[in-house]
Amino acid sequence: MKDLVFQEEQIKGLWERDKREFRSLVKCLEEREIQLESKESLLQGREKEVIEKENGVKSRDKVLDERESNLVAEEKVLERWKTELSIREGMVDRKEKIREFNIGL
Repeated sequence: MKDLVFQEEQIKGLWERDKREFRSLVKCLEEREIQLESKESLLQGREKEVIEKENGVKSRDKVLDERESNLVAEEKVLERWKTELSIREGMVDRKEKIREFNIGL
């Protein structure tokens, strides 16, 4: 009978120890879950920052592409003006040569 009481007390002691360990593990898991949620929140914030930066880069790229396109268009206009100027200079030279020819007659 003493053995049964002793074994019962051992079992109760083991049971109490297991309950304490289990509660301790649950507490550790809850703390770990809180840490993970905090890290997840930080990661989401960083992801949002990265997306905003990517969007900013895309916007800047779009602006740069527009500027480049405008510069190309301006170059074409300048080339056209250069051509027109060259033609006008040729016409002035021609008029001067005609005038010189007429004066020479």
